[in-house]
Amino acid sequence: IKVNLEILNVSGNNLDTLSELGALENLRELYCSNNNLNDMKEMSILLKCWPRLLKIDLSGNPICLKNKYRERII
Repeated sequence: IKVNLEILNVSGNNLDTLSELGALENLRELYCSNNNLNDMKEMSILLKCWPRLLKIDLSGNPICLKNKYRERII
Protein backbone atom coordinates (compact mmCIF):
# COMPACT_ATOMS: atom_id res chain seq x y z
CA ILE A 1 0.00 0.00 0.00
CA LYS A 2 1.37 3.43 -0.93
CA VAL A 3 0.82 6.18 1.60
CA ASN A 4 0.75 9.70 0.15
CA LEU A 5 0.94 11.64 3.41
CA GLU A 6 3.52 14.42 3.05
CA ILE A 7 3.20 16.45 6.27
CA LEU A 8 2.71 14.97 9.74
CA ASN A 9 2.58 16.63 13.15
CA VAL A 10 2.80 14.30 16.17
CA SER A 11 4.25 16.89 18.56
CA GLY A 12 3.44 16.62 22.25
CA ASN A 13 2.04 13.09 22.18
CA ASN A 14 4.42 11.45 24.68
CA LEU A 15 5.80 9.16 21.93
CA ASP A 16 8.94 7.13 22.59
CA THR A 17 9.11 5.60 19.11
CA LEU A 18 8.24 6.53 15.54
CA SER A 19 8.87 3.04 14.15
CA GLU A 20 5.36 2.61 12.79
CA LEU A 21 5.79 5.71 10.61
CA GLY A 22 8.49 4.09 8.47
CA ALA A 23 5.95 3.24 5.77
CA LEU A 24 5.29 6.93 5.07
CA GLU A 25 7.73 7.01 2.17
CA ASN A 26 6.38 10.30 0.75
CA LEU A 27 6.87 12.20 4.01
CA ARG A 28 8.36 15.67 3.38
CA GLU A 29 7.83 17.36 6.76
CA LEU A 30 7.73 15.71 10.19
CA TYR A 31 7.03 17.65 13.36
CA CYS A 32 7.60 15.52 16.45
CA SER A 33 8.75 17.97 19.10
CA ASN A 34 8.13 17.48 22.82
CA ASN A 35 7.92 13.71 22.91
CA ASN A 36 10.20 11.10 24.53
CA LEU A 37 12.27 10.14 21.47
CA ASN A 38 15.67 8.87 22.60
CA ASP A 39 16.84 6.14 20.18
CA MET A 40 19.39 7.43 17.68
CA LYS A 41 19.70 4.04 15.97
CA GLU A 42 15.95 3.90 15.34
CA MET A 43 15.99 7.45 13.99
CA SER A 44 18.85 6.60 11.65
CA ILE A 45 16.89 3.68 10.22
CA LEU A 46 13.72 5.74 9.85
CA LEU A 47 15.48 8.59 8.07
CA LYS A 48 16.48 6.12 5.35
CA CYS A 49 12.78 5.23 4.92
CA TRP A 50 11.93 8.87 4.18
CA PRO A 51 14.01 9.84 1.12
CA ARG A 52 11.85 12.92 0.43
CA LEU A 53 12.06 14.32 3.97
CA LEU A 54 13.10 17.98 3.89
CA LYS A 55 12.19 19.14 7.39
CA ILE A 56 12.14 17.45 10.77
CA ASP A 57 11.57 19.00 14.19
CA LEU A 58 12.88 16.92 17.10
CA SER A 59 13.18 19.76 19.62
CA GLY A 60 12.20 18.96 23.18
CA ASN A 61 13.12 15.26 22.92
CA PRO A 62 15.85 13.50 24.94
CA ILE A 63 17.51 12.54 21.66
CA CYS A 64 18.55 16.19 21.28
CA LEU A 65 20.84 15.83 24.29
CA LYS A 66 22.91 13.07 22.68
CA ASN A 67 26.47 13.78 21.59
CA LYS A 68 26.59 15.20 18.04
CA TYR A 69 22.89 14.49 17.55
CA ARG A 70 22.46 17.25 14.96
CA GLU A 71 25.34 16.03 12.78
CA ARG A 72 24.07 12.46 12.99
CA ILE A 73 20.54 13.47 11.97
CA ILE A 74 21.72 15.58 9.04
